[in-house]
Amino acid sequence: MAASDGFYLLDIRTAFEFSSSRIEDATHVSFLTPIAFSRRTRDLDKDAPIFVYDQTGHRSTMAVNRLRKMGFREIYELEGGFKAWTNKKFPTDE
Repeated sequence: MAASDGFYLLDIRTAFEFSSSRIEDATHVSFLTPIAFSRRTRDLDKDAPIFVYDQTGHRSTMAVNRLRKMGFREIYELEGGFKAWTNKKFPTDE
């Protein structure tokens, strides 16, 4: 997985949630499968910013904590998750 424009945008929702709609250019990395999440993120550039979102903000908080423990330094969480994003009528990639 390569950093797009110098950062990573991780959609950590389920595959079903991701397939229905997402923020443009997001990469799907399900957080509900901890081993797969660790494998998919461990080789990312730890100095590049990472933006993380889920459906409502609950899982992303746990993902941010896990990423910090893995050594990532600059992590941002979308407050309120994808639901807040769509409620504000921001663009999505369907």
